[in-house]
Amino acid sequence: MKWGICRAIQELQANHVDLIIAASHSGIEHFDDVDENQIVSIAKACPELSLLIAAHDHVVVDGDGNIEGPDG
Repeated sequence: MKWGICRAIQELQANHVDLIIAASHSGIEHFDDVDENQIVSIAKACPELSLLIAAHDHVVVDGDGNIEGPDG
């Protein structure tokens, strides 16, 4: 897997953890900054995560895939 977080998830699952929470200084992929912002790709690659906290952009993303900018 591409990210260290996915390897960490495998190790945690081997130890039978009940809940996996990740925090990342990353944001939503945009056309010009995919290397810096990869949170959607991480979420898709690591469905075992119970919660993924990401902070880099100034937007809100809800569970339905909606993105809301700072101006609403």
